[in-house]
Amino acid sequence: MIGYLVTFIVSMIPIIELRGAIPVGVLSFHLSYFEAFIISFIGNILPVYFIVKFIRPIFNLLRKNKNYKKNYRLGDRKSNKEDFRKY
Repeated sequence: MIGYLVTFIVSMIPIIELRGAIPVGVLSFHLSYFEAFIISFIGNILPVYFIVKFIRPIFNLLRKNKNYKKNYRLGDRKSNKEDFRKY
């Protein structure tokens, strides 16, 4: 059970992701390749839901902070450019 959890958590780390989680599951915890892949894939996809769902409220909260306001305006200006919107 600990092998599943460690593989799941390692797959959430941005730099390591699936490339590191599958070998950890297979070599360290003796999971099958299929089990390691499924656990790693789910652990890799799960944070995307929360990022998409909560990124706008987090930015709205940070926009009220005076230290962050300058960076927010810069990012907002860049994201509203016509070159960015056509994609």
